[in-house]
Amino acid sequence: MTHRGTTYAADLTPAGKVAAEGKEFASAGAFSLHVKRKTQPGKARDDGWKSVKYRGLPLEHYRKQHVDSARGPQQARGGRRAGDSGDEEMDEDAAPEGAGRGEEAQQGDAPAPAEEDVKWVCCERCQEWRVVPGAHYATIEAAGDAPWFCEMATWDVRTTVPFKPACRG
Repeated sequence: MTHRGTTYAADLTPAGKVAAEGKEFASAGAFSLHVKRKTQPGKARDDGWKSVKYRGLPLEHYRKQHVDSARGPQQARGGRRAGDSGDEEMDEDAAPEGAGRGEEAQQGDAPAPAEEDVKWVCCERCQEWRVVPGAHYATIEAAGDAPWFCEMATWDVRTTVPFKPACRG
């Protein structure tokens, strides 16, 4: 894999994680942060999905292919909801970088939920898939096919995948 022109002994696992230096990073962002901390400790993290390349293509290319292939029958009118990640085959997005610190999160900071426990919802406006903490999924599920938007989240969306603030309407 390469990051910003430097090649690292790393590989993309079948689950969509990055294996490097005897560690398994939950996402491209976690790997990018790890490399950035080693090479430029004072700099902020970049977008690992765009800056980390596998077989010459940015990981964002593989991410989009995987998400598109996983959208199938679980799509509902409006915001899309997905049950467990095993049914949706969305492991690459399902594995959080960490929890509780937004962009500062890194793999290993907090235990990742078991894959069968991961629930997803997609914002109808920005089309961003988000991990829903278990305690909050019942509310989303009860809404049925109603559209779902980031600002409707009853949790701090910055603390779960994709670790981004809610979109603006």
